[in-house]
Amino acid sequence: MRYVIYNPLSIHSLSIPELAKTLRDVNAEEDMRFIRVDEIDDGFEFMKLLSKGDDIVVSGGDGTFNRLVNKCHFETYNFPIYFHKAGNSNDFMRDIGDNGSDFAEVSPYLKKLPTVTFGDEELKFLNNVGFGIDGMVSLIASHEKMAGKLKINYKSILIKCLLFKYKPVSAVIEVDGEKHLYKKVYVASTMNGRYYGGGIKQTPDQDRSSDEVSLIVWHSINRLSGFFFFHKLLKAKHIPFSKHASIIKGKNISVRFDKPTDIQIDGECIHGIYSYKVKK
Repeated sequence: MRYVIYNPLSIHSLSIPELAKTLRDVNAEEDMRFIRVDEIDDGFEFMKLLSKGDDIVVSGGDGTFNRLVNKCHFETYNFPIYFHKAGNSNDFMRDIGDNGSDFAEVSPYLKKLPTVTFGDEELKFLNNVGFGIDGMVSLIASHEKMAGKLKINYKSILIKCLLFKYKPVSAVIEVDGEKHLYKKVYVASTMNGRYYGGGIKQTPDQDRSSDEVSLIVWHSINRLSGFFFFHKLLKAKHIPFSKHASIIKGKNISVRFDKPTDIQIDGECIHGIYSYKVKK
C-alpha cells in the first residue's frame, strides 16, 4: 500500500485524480490511500497503519514536509519515503539534485537532520532556519495566504520590509564555542542545504550529508546599500561576494538578537523570537 499524504492548500496541489495519475505513471501497480495532511493528528498512530512493503508519498511544499517530519519521525522507521513537490519554493528537491523531477525518494536525507531549539521547543528542519528580515517576509506572506491571496509577490514584500518595516538588530553568535559580534544585522540564517527563497543559492558550499551546517549573516548594511545588495542577490540568485555577507560552518550554533525578531523554519513562521540554537 502507498500512503499519499497531500496538502490541498499547496500552491501547486493536484486534485486526487490528477495526483493518482501522476503517481501511477511512476508505479502503475501500487494501491494508494490518500490522506490530507491536516487529518494526521498523531504521527505515531498514523505510522502504526503501515505494514511491511508499504511506503509513503508526501505531496506538498517544504513547510508541509517539515511538519510531517517532526510529527511522524520518519527517520526512525524503515519505510521508503517519497516527496512530490507541490509547494512554492521547493528548495529541498532543488538541493538534492532531482534534475527537475517532481518526484523522488528522500529517505536517505531524513536520517541526519539538524535540530533547532527556541524557547522550550525543539524541531528538526530540512533546509534552513531564517532569522531576521526573511522571517518577517515569510510571516507577512503567510498572513496573505490565510487571507486568501493566491499569488504572493515575495520580492515586493522584501522591498517594503527592507525600506520601511524591518529594523536591523545587533547579534551575538557562537559557532562551536567561538563568539562573533555583528551590528546592523538583516539576516542570521542557518542552512542545512544550499538553497533558500525559491532558488537563491545562499550557501553554495553547504552539503546536507555532512555533519555541519552553514551560518550566513548579512550585516553592517544601511537601508540604501541594503536595497542594492538584496536586488543583486535576487537577480543573480546567489550570494554576491561582499563584506556584508559572512558564512561560518559548524556543528553547534547559537544566535541571539537584542530585539525580538521573526523566525522561519522551512517556511513556517514564528513571531517575536530573541534567540535560537542549532545542533547537527
